[in-house]
Amino acid sequence: MFFRINNEFYRKLPKQICIFFLPKSAKTKIQRKMILKLQEQYSNTLPNFSESELREYENSIRNVFFWHGTGGFEYDYSGTIAPIFESILKNGLKVRQDDYLVIYSKKLSMKSISLVDKRIIARCYADNHNFKNPKTFRFGNSIFWIVRHYAKMYILAYTIFAPRSLVNILNWRKKNKINSSKSWSGKVNKSCQNTWESFEKYSDIKGNFPVIIGVKELRKTVKLPKIFSETEVRSLEDITFKDIIHIEIPLEKYNELSSKIQKYNQKVKIFPIELGELFEYKNSLK
Repeated sequence: MFFRINNEFYRKLPKQICIFFLPKSAKTKIQRKMILKLQEQYSNTLPNFSESELREYENSIRNVFFWHGTGGFEYDYSGTIAPIFESILKNGLKVRQDDYLVIYSKKLSMKSISLVDKRIIARCYADNHNFKNPKTFRFGNSIFWIVRHYAKMYILAYTIFAPRSLVNILNWRKKNKINSSKSWSGKVNKSCQNTWESFEKYSDIKGNFPVIIGVKELRKTVKLPKIFSETEVRSLEDITFKDIIHIEIPLEKYNELSSKIQKYNQKVKIFPIELGELFEYKNSLK
């Protein structure tokens, strides 16, 4: 199948597409209402952080221009569990072959590092690495935010660029299994049958956990088509761990991981993911 309608991402996508085509004023009003509803939904489950902790967090992210979502472990190309975060601590973020952009053009198959300009999107990618599901506070689940931010890309991919997209995807799938480690979902969960399934199934690797990384600057990037450039950036060079200025890890692993992180980078600011989520909750309408 081209995609599976039983996936939550595709069930929620049509509504977001309809919102996209509304006049700007109506679209803004509806999206604001959705955020207010989300805030009300989580108002009784907020984590307990102080105002000074929130200010410290805000001061840190002012210097972050690019975000990357990752985690403790992923499957490598041979299907073996690899300690990704341990590798990042020692070697930084390394460029890897990424074929996702072939839905637009075969020329966009490249070795790169995928980053985004919005923390909440990086958090969704990071949360794919949760074993089974996030156990602590999140301001909205991953599907809510991914559908919201990727609707425009799907509108273009399956309307204006539909013939090209279909041919490129089918050619890619002849050579690669959708649940292989060459796809997003296959890197964290072998049972996924759809690219977006890991955003609701999360990871099947026991003991896995999410990590959000903040980067100040990139040395060399590729110019992406507008269909992608509104949501992501591609670094063509490795990012050393010394260039990473902000890291978020689960609160339950904070003590265990923070001392390990500082062995490799004394300057990096380290925060619980839950604090970042509280900041999102308080500032999502600004």
